[in-house]
Amino acid sequence: MGALLTELDRKLWSDMVVFCDRFLAREIRLRALVDGLEGLLNAGSFEDQSLRKRWYEPWTPLEVRNAMGEADWVSWRERGDRSVALIPAGSSGR
Repeated sequence: MGALLTELDRKLWSDMVVFCDRFLAREIRLRALVDGLEGLLNAGSFEDQSLRKRWYEPWTPLEVRNAMGEADWVSWRERGDRSVALIPAGSSGR
């Protein structure tokens, strides 16, 4: 990961994983996931530019889908591949 994370960043990163796990378990909706992850990202320093770049690649589509109100999704387990694909509400995703 390049530069070492601070102790706070490590805790925040761990909390981000919990948010993602809760979303994948369908315990929270997309809006809660995006709001939670955004708050945790903003709370840390995360100075490692490589980490930040890798963060924003999957983050940007999540943020856009959330802003558009699209909260339905299909996981790679359901699609049979290794991606997590957010799909528009009402779409079959196939």
